[in-house]
Amino acid sequence: MTERPRLDNLMTTYRRWRDRQHPDGCPKCAKIWGEDGSPKTFSEYASRYPVLDLGAKKHLTKIWDPGLTIEEVAAEGSFSVDRARQAVSNGMLAATRIGGKEYVSRTDATLWISKGGPAGDSAGSWVTVEDAMQRYGFTHEEMQGFLATGELSQRRRAGEQGASDQILVSRLQCGQLRDKLGYTAEQASARLRVAIQDLPELLQGLQWRSSGDLIPLATIRAAAKRLAGRPSGSEVPPVEHAGWVRASEAIEIAGISTSLLGRWAASKYVARRANAAGWRYDVADLKRCARAYWSKRESDPSMPNWLAMEQQEARERRKTQQ
Repeated sequence: MTERPRLDNLMTTYRRWRDRQHPDGCPKCAKIWGEDGSPKTFSEYASRYPVLDLGAKKHLTKIWDPGLTIEEVAAEGSFSVDRARQAVSNGMLAATRIGGKEYVSRTDATLWISKGGPAGDSAGSWVTVEDAMQRYGFTHEEMQGFLATGELSQRRRAGEQGASDQILVSRLQCGQLRDKLGYTAEQASARLRVAIQDLPELLQGLQWRSSGDLIPLATIRAAAKRLAGRPSGSEVPPVEHAGWVRASEAIEIAGISTSLLGRWAASKYVARRANAAGWRYDVADLKRCARAYWSKRESDPSMPNWLAMEQQEARERRKTQQ
């Protein structure tokens, strides 16, 4: 049974919220309070505030700071305003419209400036949808959702010799979404370059819930610092020493052809290394690419057994959560 908050604590947070109340244009406040809008009385506040999550409570009582205007971001980075606006238009810089003006969070502004203020007009700023799925481990369903909600900026590239146009998505936004959603154990081990069996020890003591949840970016960064701080000779064995298979095994794991395996390796989607007996392929990369490849072919009976079982378990978990 959840303990009800004390009345004096509620009064304190209510006064703080009223003193620091954000303007009506704050999109996060609007999302927190929902269709009913912000509370009009203390009684209404007392009934609605306690059930909010910690992040929402922190936002409601923090001092209002919409961030920087587009002009301020440009000036801070010594870029033209047109360049900053182009970056927003191309999805290189996230901006939120509040009260008729667009604002960029200070964190996003700092990151954009540190990257040299990319405008998003170069070919390297965009990837095809299929490439994005393979590079960042998104399923076909997730990618379609990102495009439908506008979370990913997109543009079209004319197909060659009568082929259909290709949809391109922002490479930067894909990376940001991956970081926001979190990482599976396989993705985390690949990013940290450690063997997957050594990951639990590396993450031990870091603040995150390990009951099947994805690993947040903050935890990955903390683990990377922990690795960097270890004395010489005590590092966790790198991923190159474990989880590598021959081409015949790679094909069986991913359920693909030899030619497709070669294309994945040539495009750097799947890491490979050579030894005296031939090429060896990274299992974590193989499974990541296989998930993206088979997400559009779920009804195909030739899907690898491990992936079919994984998808069935995911469906069962979703049913229990509904």
